[in-house]
Order: sequence, then C-alpha cells, then structure tokens
Amino acid sequence: MSGSGRIPPSLAFMHIEKTAGSSVVSYLTSLYPESAIDPDPYRGAPGHILQPIPDPRRQYALTHGHYDLPALLRSRQQRKLCVFFRRPDQRILSLYDYWRAITPEEIEHNRPHAGMIAARARGLLDFLRSPEPEVRDFIDNVYARRLTGLYLSSSDAMPSDAGWLDSALAGLGRIDFVGTVERMSDSLLVLSRHLDAPPPGLVPHVNKLSDMVLDPASVFVRHPSSTLAARERAAIAPLVRLDWPIYEAACARLAAGTV
Repeated sequence: MSGSGRIPPSLAFMHIEKTAGSSVVSYLTSLYPESAIDPDPYRGAPGHILQPIPDPRRQYALTHGHYDLPALLRSRQQRKLCVFFRRPDQRILSLYDYWRAITPEEIEHNRPHAGMIAARARGLLDFLRSPEPEVRDFIDNVYARRLTGLYLSSSDAMPSDAGWLDSALAGLGRIDFVGTVERMSDSLLVLSRHLDAPPPGLVPHVNKLSDMVLDPASVFVRHPSSTLAARERAAIAPLVRLDWPIYEAACARLAAGTV
C-alpha cells in the first residue's frame, strides 16, 4: 500500500478481458492494504460462465474481477464503479492471440472454456465466425453484454440493437470512472485524482503477451500477431457494432473530464 496510509474510497473495478485490466489492478492493489481487497475466488469467471455477486456482508474497500455491471449493482454495497475499454476490434484480436498462444498442456490443465479451445483450433476468420454461444459471449459486443448482463448462452430473448444499446449506455452512465487503453497514462492520472490517491510512478504493464512469450518458463508460445484483412474485417463488423458507440462514449467522457 502506498501513500499516506489513508485508504481510498470503496471501489469496484469491472475487468473486461484484454483491456489492460491486469495493469489497472496492479495500480489499484498498490493503493489498498491486502486486508481491504476482496479475495473472491470466483472473480476470474465472466458473467456468462458464472455470475458471481460480491457478498454485501463483506465490506472490502476494493473489489475487482470479470463481473458484469448488473452483478456489481446487485451486491448493494456502496462503491464507486470503474471500467476500462479498448478499441473493440483490437480487443478481439488481442484476446484471440492471447488464447492461441497458450500451450495445449496449460489449456488442458486449467479445464478451459470453449473460447480458448476455439482459438487454438481455428484460424482468425473461423474464430470470428464461431457459432457457439459460449465463444460469442467473449467476442460478440462484449461491452454491451457486460454493461447489461445479456448473454447468448443464457438468454433466448435479445432486445433490438437500439434498445440494447440504450440499455448499455444507461449502464455506462452509472459507472463513476471510465478509462481507455489508448489513453492509459491519462486514464490512470485521472483515476488517481478521482480516488484522491497518488498516481503510479510508471504505467504498469502486466499480463502483456509480447513480454510473457520471452520467458522460457511461460505457458505461452510466440505466434505472429493477427491482423484484419478484408474478410476478417467483414466478419468482425457485426461483433463490434454496439461496442463502437460505447467505446466512443467512453472516449468522449474521458476527453471531457466527466469520468
């Protein structure tokens, strides 16, 4: 724990995969004593696999994990809410490359979900066209899903795009702070002011695939970074159709200082 010893306000960080969340967590956990950080063992499971709800009886100052917004709101504990976003097309590419780089032995050891298996078995185009709900819930308008709690694998009734986007943007409006990967330094500086806490001396870079593949003991292997050719761009377009306006709204909030 850094700073004067004063604990920042209670905060819940909604960690969306491949949005530099591990780096944000590295900074946040430096601000709170270990006893004030929720140790929830289920925080690594996203909402469509498991919908953990932080126990309101456990009054931890910092909660972080792959929760969705409805789960955090259902916990009923008074916390500030925080989320980071990334260009939605680049987030999907990063997720695919990350999963594809995991060794088969590690995947087998960790009882993987369908997304990891699909990334290992399929080229990028086929991965983007994955029909399984358990895979699509990781890549199909994930920002809209995490802000609304609507998942293909758990709901047959999806709203219209307009209604879904309105609900997602309303959810975004309930979050106290939004940052972006593309403006990471600025985002962490504004977040530190939001928490009345010292900013990081250096922007942390945690769980970065390009670094991890250099470690001989790592469970990741090097692959060429994926890029979007014409067919891949066409396949990814419907997967980010709602996430783009959500991302743009987050960028506008950050630029305006109304985070």
